[in-house]
Amino acid sequence: MWLVPDFRDGESLIIFKVHHIVGDGLAFLLMLGGLQDNYDIKQWIQTSKPPSKCFSIMLTLLKPFTMTYAFLGFLFWSTDKNCLKDSGEIDGKKNNAISKCFDVPTLKKASKHFNGTINDVIMALVSVSIKQYMVKHSDESKSINVLLPYSLRKLPKTIKEHRMENDFSTLCFTLSLKDNFETAI
Repeated sequence: MWLVPDFRDGESLIIFKVHHIVGDGLAFLLMLGGLQDNYDIKQWIQTSKPPSKCFSIMLTLLKPFTMTYAFLGFLFWSTDKNCLKDSGEIDGKKNNAISKCFDVPTLKKASKHFNGTINDVIMALVSVSIKQYMVKHSDESKSINVLLPYSLRKLPKTIKEHRMENDFSTLCFTLSLKDNFETAI
């Protein structure tokens, strides 16, 4: 960690590097918020509608089963055979991609046009994008198995309510890969 005192008029700067295993992105944001002079919950990412209490309770109750399912899957079940699967060799090569940035009004417009939700539009985009990538790499897979982490954490209203913890469950599903957006949605 490095401290740069008097970085700007009346302000100092803290620079630090930490491995992601210490906490997830939200935990770090909240920790950094706690270092500010004035903690304000309004500065954090707000969703238009928080997940329902029923949905959060359901995921909390399913957490032992979905986590066990995922754990057993890693231990005993055969892995997907596709071009997305890492070879297992540690070669230092980073595999990643960056997509086009879609603004919320565009996603809302597309969801209304296709009589769906914003999530439907995003999943359709992911399905088609992964399919295009796989076709480019001569992979004819029709679907992939997905393990999606879902945060069960509530944003604290005050800094005293903040807890540095990970509280999540997982959703396991198979994502069908489609050739075009209209059939994916």
